[in-house]
Amino acid sequence: MSMKKITYSFFLFAKSYVWEILIIILLNFMFVNYFVTNETTIKSDGEGYYDYLPSLFIRHDFIRLHTNQKSHPQLYERINEKKCYNDYQGLKVNKYPCGTALLLTPFYGIATIISNNTEPNSDGYEIVYHKWVLYAALFYVFLTLLFFKKILALYNIDYVNITLSQFFLVFSTSILHYANQEAAFSHVYSLFAITAFMYFSKAYFINYRNKNFYWACLFLGLIIILRQVNVIIIFIIPFLAESPENLKTGFETVFKRTSVLIKGIAITACLISIQCIAWYLQTGSLFVYSYQNESFNFFKPELINILFSYKKGLFVYAPILVIALLGLVRLFLNKKFYLAYTWLLFFSVCTYVLSSWWSWFYGDSFGLRAYIDFYSIFFIIFAILLNHLNLWIKTPLLIICLLTVTLNIIQTYQYKAFILHYKNMDKQKYWDIFLKTDDKYIGLVWKIKYDYSDYDTLDVIQMNTISIRPQQEKNILSITCDSIKNHDKCTLIQVSFLNSFNESNNSWIEFDMTNTTNSMYNFNNNNIPLINFKEDKFETYQKGLYNFKTTSLRPNSVLKLIVHNQEDTLLLKKFKVIFFKKVKNINTMEKY
Repeated sequence: MSMKKITYSFFLFAKSYVWEILIIILLNFMFVNYFVTNETTIKSDGEGYYDYLPSLFIRHDFIRLHTNQKSHPQLYERINEKKCYNDYQGLKVNKYPCGTALLLTPFYGIATIISNNTEPNSDGYEIVYHKWVLYAALFYVFLTLLFFKKILALYNIDYVNITLSQFFLVFSTSILHYANQEAAFSHVYSLFAITAFMYFSKAYFINYRNKNFYWACLFLGLIIILRQVNVIIIFIIPFLAESPENLKTGFETVFKRTSVLIKGIAITACLISIQCIAWYLQTGSLFVYSYQNESFNFFKPELINILFSYKKGLFVYAPILVIALLGLVRLFLNKKFYLAYTWLLFFSVCTYVLSSWWSWFYGDSFGLRAYIDFYSIFFIIFAILLNHLNLWIKTPLLIICLLTVTLNIIQTYQYKAFILHYKNMDKQKYWDIFLKTDDKYIGLVWKIKYDYSDYDTLDVIQMNTISIRPQQEKNILSITCDSIKNHDKCTLIQVSFLNSFNESNNSWIEFDMTNTTNSMYNFNNNNIPLINFKEDKFETYQKGLYNFKTTSLRPNSVLKLIVHNQEDTLLLKKFKVIFFKKVKNINTMEKY
């Protein structure tokens, strides 16, 4: 192909998908300038989804059938260090499905080519690999937008409402986070596969073409090896058929075409077999439940929590979806009862299954991430809603939608900045940090609560009211560690006092330990905003406290406690410093 034809083809592509390209550019701009992308995107669960690739192509520890740790200790040396591998009949199996690794393979290949030129002893986790995982996430978000546009076109949504729906799909949801900070997680890849599956399924029920059926089967197989539980997507098929007659005709047509049905099943089976082969090479078994001690409790679904809890509730952390549900109202008003009820059928099944998982909040994460895979389903009815509203109603609604974008951007930043907690949010914590981005809120809801029955008191320093003048700092404690009883056994230091903890107060407390050569030994966190000491609501007179962890107090060192007052005269009453040692050997849980 000549360069002229290539240039012309690229021009046509850019012209056809200019809006999708702009969304990805804007997304990347926000990553770089607002969220400041971490160098590491392969972490936590994402490491498990990704590790198939370095395990297979670099470390060569992927094939472990008929081996064990005693006879082949070197084969398991790296595997044993990673939390993503579970024990299975004396062997180690990757807990996570292989579909994400499959979609990452082209980007992994590019990173490998680059890495071989710069890192001859690569282990598959150099920065270049993290960068290309980020590029992969952006690419699959782009493909999601393309298929989403195709779906909406089948619903006769006009172009303006399609573009609006695409924009809100990305910027008012946790895609902002999972296409960036945790780009190796499976969610954006599952969202792509599910969106593509819905498009080809919808297209099939319009024209009953074999090609669309085959593509739907291929993406169904991909969905399953991305996350097995997402097979529940089949419950959206009645909604996509749009009428009982279409649903019946679609099934009758494919069952009459026996060869087509067999080929479709074979396509799905071929995709699923990739996971079966991966399990076999790791364990010698074709079918493995890799999650082992984790399971569903279908008799105790957390239906209310998964939707409305301040901890991780879907509608709390993605309120745009509440607006999307108004699309159901529109369907009922238009007397499209079949569409409304079949959508509710899927949503009910999806929510029931997801809320039955043993960890309904899905671990340490931002928002209710299990729903990300199905976002397109919400935004189909969102687009239908927009398409049937007049300008006078649509305008204020879009303003509200833009406010959800602002909220989502702020909460995404809060999560990255350690202002929003990854799993222990509640009503008070949520409103304490609502829309707050100042540095003084960092760690406010992360304060650890200790069980003091596990500790003995070594020493106590009691002071009276401490007064610090406006815009001044005051050294209120300066003692040698040797003067503290059993200082070498100290593991926790508690500072407490009475104060009203006004939210506007920007003062902070500095706690340091220095030796005689002025070398500093920091605690787990030694510069704490005053408001981080509060135990109750803001603006409430109360006893506030903060615990500083330390391994031990070093001899010939000096403890210094300095209050930096940034406001009017500051009064800290009943100021107390308590030194603790841990007495129980059990690993007690520390709660936030």
